[in-house]
Amino acid sequence: MTPKPPFAPVILGVDDEAGALQLLERIFRADACEFVAAPGGAAALEVLRRREVDLVISDLDMPGMSGIDLLEHIRREDWDVDVMIVTGHATVQNAVECMRRSTLDFVEKPYDPGELRRRAREILKRRLLRREHGEMRAARDSAGPQLIGASKPMQDLRDLARRVAPAEEVVLILGESGTGKELVARAIHAQGPRAAEPFLAVDCTTLSASVVESELFGHVKGAFTGAEAGRTGLFQAAGRGTIFLDEIGDFPVELQPRLLRALQEREVRPVGSNKPEKFQARVLAATHRDLAALVKAGKFREDLFWRINVVELRIPPLRERREDVLELARHFVRKYDASREGARTIDAAAAKALEGHDWPGNVRELENTIRRMLVLYPDTMVVEGLAPSSATAPPAPAASMTDWEKTAIRSAIAASRGNMTQAARSLGVSKSTLYRKMKEYGLGEPTQS
Repeated sequence: MTPKPPFAPVILGVDDEAGALQLLERIFRADACEFVAAPGGAAALEVLRRREVDLVISDLDMPGMSGIDLLEHIRREDWDVDVMIVTGHATVQNAVECMRRSTLDFVEKPYDPGELRRRAREILKRRLLRREHGEMRAARDSAGPQLIGASKPMQDLRDLARRVAPAEEVVLILGESGTGKELVARAIHAQGPRAAEPFLAVDCTTLSASVVESELFGHVKGAFTGAEAGRTGLFQAAGRGTIFLDEIGDFPVELQPRLLRALQEREVRPVGSNKPEKFQARVLAATHRDLAALVKAGKFREDLFWRINVVELRIPPLRERREDVLELARHFVRKYDASREGARTIDAAAAKALEGHDWPGNVRELENTIRRMLVLYPDTMVVEGLAPSSATAPPAPAASMTDWEKTAIRSAIAASRGNMTQAARSLGVSKSTLYRKMKEYGLGEPTQS
């Protein structure tokens, strides 16, 4: 395999003075980088349209197109390039303007060549780390998160996820709880051009109206009592990545107009600020609720519904694709049984019980079931399958999942010698859930331990 070439950054110097460009070229000549000179903003744009550049070092005051104008063009075109502004007329206003437009550095002339070189190296070092992080993620998730299943509904789902991945529009992911809506959102993100950028998931069920504005849109210092420092909202923190609004049907009604405006204008206004700020992230949303019914009930804005429902993607419940159950079960066995040499198999009895269950909790319920089985029968579930040995066997092939749960609870209590805390932990449930199940199945009065 041919080794990957080392990072050889390309630096674009922009200045209307030839002497200044010559000085920049001398400064970076000793570094393992390529220096390209442009005698003005227009010439710089021509270079950026033709090739990839890692760092632009531009003068601020130039005839025709200033450094600020050049920076504005770069951000409007969404080019992946870092920018350093150099000027002989440094003012607070200029510095603030450059920072507002996301300039990485602002240097005053006359500058020390060694200091300029050091600061440029820091920018390029961070850029290299970002690139390596993106490459590692791409290698690890080359196919994106796995959407498992050979059924026709899953084939259609994978195909649609692949088709919408390169787009910029909002995708609304619909599905019952436990079907894997966030997994599908991550797959869309991983297959698109933003794969190396952040993926931020927001659970709208946990956001109250009092905090949602600051959480999503940010706030400035002093915006409210306790705001001792400014905060960047998640829409901007996502950068050029993806923000995933999970369970958007629970988004506070009184703040839905602000969300609608943010999506329409591609900008947010931090709490306490009068100045809107653009964001670049793509937005994905999901819900298990019937949004059309919520609109009729006055609990969800109709205009927001149509804004987020540009592309609709439905995840089928597990009971509608039973042919995928065993494939998913085997996947979870491999995932959670990694410490054991060789893969355990699922025998016919276990397979019949798994396929015969309706899985009201969908994939999440199946995953937790497999995890419990692996914990409860660590020594007997080897090659023969997931069913334990005859000595501690759960009910035979036709056994229901209720019978399995009863047996699992009895085994966990026996193994922990009646310690309910340990039994609940081994089952992967809370003590209150364990007590409720014992009462439901008539398994006796739990001891308070």
